[in-house]
Amino acid sequence: MSQNPDDSSTATVGVRSLAVLGTGSDVGKSTIAAGLCRLLANHGVRVAPFKGQNMSNNSQPALRPDGTYGEIGTAQAIQAEASRIPPRVEMNPVLLKSGGRRDSDGAYLCSVLVLGQTLAVEDYGALGQRTEELRSLVLDAHQRLADVTNAQVIILEGAGSCTELNLMERDIVNLPMVRKLKPACPWLLVANIDPGGVFAQVVGTKACLSPEDWDQCCGVVINRLRGEAKYFEPGPSILEKMVGKPIYVVPFVYDMNLPEEDG
Repeated sequence: MSQNPDDSSTATVGVRSLAVLGTGSDVGKSTIAAGLCRLLANHGVRVAPFKGQNMSNNSQPALRPDGTYGEIGTAQAIQAEASRIPPRVEMNPVLLKSGGRRDSDGAYLCSVLVLGQTLAVEDYGALGQRTEELRSLVLDAHQRLADVTNAQVIILEGAGSCTELNLMERDIVNLPMVRKLKPACPWLLVANIDPGGVFAQVVGTKACLSPEDWDQCCGVVINRLRGEAKYFEPGPSILEKMVGKPIYVVPFVYDMNLPEEDG
């Protein structure tokens, strides 16, 4: 089953973007994105992080356009530090915080923060009705972030799996976002080898995507490999033949001492 690309209007921006998407949650997208931000900053590239929508009860202060402070997800604040720039609310324009349950019907609630400030506290069904409103806001924030930081490159982080086919129409952070960026936004796929099943993660992701979307993928990151890389051989070459993309293996890093994003 394949998902057809979104044919609706695109956002034209002058800045180059690279997206870090995942085969699922907790595969290490945030850390890979932060590493790319620091790598580019170390090479003199003006870089900024971006995640259109994040879900986390742990947040950090970030500068708003009016000079006051709002909140963004912890991961984007860390990525801003990696980029050697101050955190701004445009880096995480939509932040969702779990808000318990409504007494009248037991519906799960969330606080919707837009550009660092609370817009509403509502159930997830109501949130789904805001998709187009939030999509437009996210695209505008991406452009404003490029303008206010004078970034040459923006590193986008996705959320969860990039192939939740039942959620594609409401997705404002993964491939539907990538499709709208011009110039064309290449993307990396991050998979977590630590729990096992990494071949199925990657091949299954490719099987769920249209050829057009997969063509934009510029490589696959096999994250959190424990032990020596030689013990994964000939895994990278097998996987490269199966999916037709370069494979990058990242070792498991112990004691990074980074704050937890979710809570």
